[in-house]
Amino acid sequence: MLSFRKDLMAIYDHNSGRMVSEIKVVSSSDGPYIDKQINSFVCHPTADVAISGSEDGSWGIYNLSNSKCVKHITDAHQEGISCVALSANKNHFYTGSHDGKIKFWDMRNYK
Repeated sequence: MLSFRKDLMAIYDHNSGRMVSEIKVVSSSDGPYIDKQINSFVCHPTADVAISGSEDGSWGIYNLSNSKCVKHITDAHQEGISCVALSANKNHFYTGSHDGKIKFWDMRNYK
């Protein structure tokens, strides 16, 4: 996957190097794409999802099979999310933001 300075995630085939699909990221911002850009994402090792953190302080979970948004939280942080990481048990993830906070999220209930 690759994304920077856009509100798209592109999925590439590892063997051929060709783009397989492109996912338009859901955003709470009506501003320019720079406000919607994806700053960080992580692919789940066992579930077919990717989690993105965006400049507008939102995060999203995307189904990689059908390129659809499963869940989008618009008010996750006051400022841009700069990193997303999975926990050891893979049921939770962390987001770190320019607002100086690290938050711990449960993927089962999105809280």
